[in-house]
Amino acid sequence: MKRADKAARIGAVLDELYPDPVGPLCERDGDAYRLLIKVVLSAQCTDARVNAVAPALFARAATPEAMARLPAPTIERLI
Repeated sequence: MKRADKAARIGAVLDELYPDPVGPLCERDGDAYRLLIKVVLSAQCTDARVNAVAPALFARAATPEAMARLPAPTIERLI
């Protein structure tokens, strides 16, 4: 069995066993922007802490454009 075939088989089995996986940082109604920010933050602290600070952060910066407009000290205080 070729490596690509083996990977495809493993992927198919995992899809069957876990058809709708959700990790601790995922949101059912989330988007790529929110997930990216949470993943970056999780490199520095626990997922539980990320989930605790994320609502306040996203209330101030719901879009990448809004985040870019926030001064760094404001972001630092929020996280």
